[in-house]
Amino acid sequence: MPPLSHRLFSSLPDGFFRPLARPSARVYVDCADGLGDAAGESGRLPLQEARMIVQAAVDRHPPAEDEAGAETTDARVRSGKFLNFLLEAGWIEDRPESLHERWIVISPVLRPLLDMLRELAADHIRELKSFADTLDGVCRTLETEGILDPRRHTGAELKSAVTDLNTRMSHAITQLHSVEKVVHGYEQRQMQTRTGAETLRLFYGDFYEGQHMVCHDVLHRRGLLSRLHRARAIVRHALENPLAHERLAEGLLEPGEDPAEARLMAGEDLTRLLKGLSGIRQRADAVDARIASFHQLSRQRFFYQSQMRGRRPEMARQLCETVNQACAGMRFADLDDGRAAELTLTWRGLLTPDVEFFHGTASLRMPRRTRQPVSLSLTDARLEPPDEAELARMREHLRVAVTPERAARLIRQKLTEPGASAGTADMEIVSEEMFLDLIAAASFSNALAAEGSTRWTITPARAADDIAREQTPRDPVTGWEVERFTLTRTQ
Repeated sequence: MPPLSHRLFSSLPDGFFRPLARPSARVYVDCADGLGDAAGESGRLPLQEARMIVQAAVDRHPPAEDEAGAETTDARVRSGKFLNFLLEAGWIEDRPESLHERWIVISPVLRPLLDMLRELAADHIRELKSFADTLDGVCRTLETEGILDPRRHTGAELKSAVTDLNTRMSHAITQLHSVEKVVHGYEQRQMQTRTGAETLRLFYGDFYEGQHMVCHDVLHRRGLLSRLHRARAIVRHALENPLAHERLAEGLLEPGEDPAEARLMAGEDLTRLLKGLSGIRQRADAVDARIASFHQLSRQRFFYQSQMRGRRPEMARQLCETVNQACAGMRFADLDDGRAAELTLTWRGLLTPDVEFFHGTASLRMPRRTRQPVSLSLTDARLEPPDEAELARMREHLRVAVTPERAARLIRQKLTEPGASAGTADMEIVSEEMFLDLIAAASFSNALAAEGSTRWTITPARAADDIAREQTPRDPVTGWEVERFTLTRTQ
């Protein structure tokens, strides 16, 4: 197959892309868009109406450098030069019907260009939702029984089905590219925000105004991922079937064309359909990555604006400006105490109450802190009599402390061997010490003592997502109520 450049420029008139390369490309695009809309499906309109449309588009833009007709201020002359250049580039054609009736015909090669430019300009967030609808239609078509079966369909029917599927797949992928372009536009806008409030407004407000959602979430919610897998299997089966290639080649074969070329085109069409179905997931993941990048950019942008360019940097900047104005031509070492006190009071009133001003030699270095001598001799050490109250407090603290050793004591007492179980409903707790042991056993799951390692598990009667708390079973223990649980010794 010839390269794309050869195929493209062999079907286009000379200089077809020249209007897009000129400084006044905006004017030519608006002229082509207005002429295409006015011509409608017939693709033709009177010359006088075309002149009015071109003049209206020219009037909306100021003259650009090196523009056709920029040397004159006459609007009719400028619009006439633009119309003539559109004729030279082959975007439109002049079709005289008679001496007094002339028509402008839209070139057939201009419409694909206009469609591409409109796709590039699309910025609707709703594209993601319509993508799911388009893909759902493709899956529904491929799920039809025998849709690509060469024994049920003629070559023309297979050609129609494959061409329609490729067209819709191309449209779905174009929509995904459009969504990625929308998110990229938000990234560019986020980089231009000036304040933290503007950054948050763009992130929480503008970005989520429409039906903007993560792409693979839509695929999961509609179950399209599994349907895409089945659709790929159907297309792959047709791609591996030689009879399907032959039947599709019959539909693609034109009079006088080589059958081998038709079979090659049939394989390319099926391969393109399979690649489109396989590439939807990768393209959706790319959109998700772009959205995640926007989230990270917004967070970093807000942190920069609030921390690096927030109130404190502004306060420091204002402080420096105040110093420069009040102490112009002076040095900090030359300031006296009176002037320093005056500046300190001014700054405290204007900027912050917590400010300390260093002047004179103190502004050059911090005073050295000397350590007091410490006696390293033990000859003067004396032991004071112990405080009985402090000792009593420490003993009480150790007595009621919840420790793994205390828990292991209860486990070894109540559960004598591994595998034994006991719950709060049947466990006999008769003293405050045993109650503290029970609390320790519920707080830990293992302990290491002189007797060896002890391990156990705690199984509550209520799970995390179980019934309401007020309906949880409880057991009375030494005047207290505890939620029911079971202890099982494992070692």
